Amino acid sequence: MKPLAALCLGSLPQLCLAWPAPTSIGRRLSLFVSPASADKQPLDDASKWTLKKVSREIPADNRVWLGFHITSPGCEPQWCYMLVHVPDHAHEASFSNQPCVGSNFTASWGYRADEDAGILTLFNPHKSRTAWFGWNHVNNSTDLADVGPNATSETGKK
Repeated sequence: MKPLAALCLGSLPQLCLAWPAPTSIGRRLSLFVSPASADKQPLDDASKWTLKKVSREIPADNRVWLGFHITSPGCEPQWCYMLVHVPDHAHEASFSNQPCVGSNFTASWGYRADEDAGILTLFNPHKSRTAWFGWNHVNNSTDLADVGPNATSETGKK
C-alpha cells in the first residue's frame, strides 16, 4: 500500500507519519523514522534531483493525487505528496505552484495531449532552484517511471 500523505514534525525531522490513499481499504496510520541525517547535505541546494516512486492517480474528475520521493546523492531524501483540485478533466489538467505535503518544495504540472505527456517543474522551498521532469503516456498507469538525476538550475531568487 503506497502512502499518499505524510506529516513530519518540524522539531523532529526524522519523525514522520504517513497514511494510505483515501481509496485504500482501511485507514491504518503508520509511523516511520528516517535514519539520522547529521552527515547529509540539504536537498534544497543540490545540483541534481531524482524523482523516485512517482505516483499519479485520478480519484475523481476534478482531483489529482501526485506523490514522489525527491533524492540526490549525499542529501536527505524528502517526500512530496499533493491532492490538487482542478476544474474538470483531471486526466488532462495542468496546475501550478502547489505545495508539497512532506516537504516545503512546490510543484507545477503541465499536460500535453499530443503525446499524453506530463511535465513536472519542481522548486525548492526558497524558489531559488528548479528542475524539470517529464513522462510520456501518463494516463496509461498510476505509477510513473523514476526520472533523473536532472540538473537543477538557479532561478535568480535569493
